[in-house]
Amino acid sequence: QNIHDLRINHYSKPERFLTVSIGFSIDKPTRNDTIDEAIAVADEYLYKVKGTGKNSYMGTEIKKQEKE
Repeated sequence: QNIHDLRINHYSKPERFLTVSIGFSIDKPTRNDTIDEAIAVADEYLYKVKGTGKNSYMGTEIKKQEKE
């Protein structure tokens, strides 16, 4: 909302304003995890949200199977 309220002109279409699309992931890392999985999931959701339009966000919590 803060970016929207700034009403920054888009560089290629001055009659339009800058929008922000965000893909995110939430993860509770374990000792063996790397950040690569979280980034890959966030990237996947970024492309999903861009496909639905502009100025939005989408993401998920990364669920891991419990080890017994």
